[in-house]
Amino acid sequence: MTQAKSHLTIKELTETVGGKVTPRMVRQYHELGLLTPPQRSRGNYRLYDDADVQRLRRIVALKQQGFQLSHIQKLLDIQRETPGNATAVVEQLQQHYQMLMRQLVQLRQTTIAMEGILGRD
Repeated sequence: MTQAKSHLTIKELTETVGGKVTPRMVRQYHELGLLTPPQRSRGNYRLYDDADVQRLRRIVALKQQGFQLSHIQKLLDIQRETPGNATAVVEQLQQHYQMLMRQLVQLRQTTIAMEGILGRD
């Protein structure tokens, strides 16, 4: 690679981030606006820097925690709009937590109902 070592190709980016991230996923994240358009080399290769690595790692971590891509976009937008202000991000995470807790209660109620039905049969 003739570019400075601080730039990674899409393949190098996915290898650096790990977590089963593929170049196809990275391209999709660009299309959805989760990742900003990358710099391009003279050969038109996508080039990524440390900020891109960190952002992709955040996306992967949030996705692994069950966040939908649309919600991840909102969290990243809040982070970008209010850098250094973790309060807005924490509020979004608390809202997500509350939603998950409501779903958990519903699932427990459904499980109890199913156990009752199955126990009677």
